[in-house]
Amino acid sequence: MHADNQQAVDLASYVCGSPDTWNAYLHYCFLASRDLVTVRFQEIEAVADALLERETLSYQDVLAVIKSAPLKKNPAKPIGG
Repeated sequence: MHADNQQAVDLASYVCGSPDTWNAYLHYCFLASRDLVTVRFQEIEAVADALLERETLSYQDVLAVIKSAPLKKNPAKPIGG
């Protein structure tokens, strides 16, 4: 995880003008990622369960698992809320 975080910082510092801007950009990326996981939690969980069962999934398998995932609200509470 540390290497991934460092790469994100390196990329942000390359594409953004100042440390204030790249810190804001990184914060935005974190929040957008968290929102995506919150919204797609059921699909992520279904794919993870399928991977535990089968170990590998084709692209078509992943689509089928996602399509059959139950549509219910994520029980997880947002960070800080």
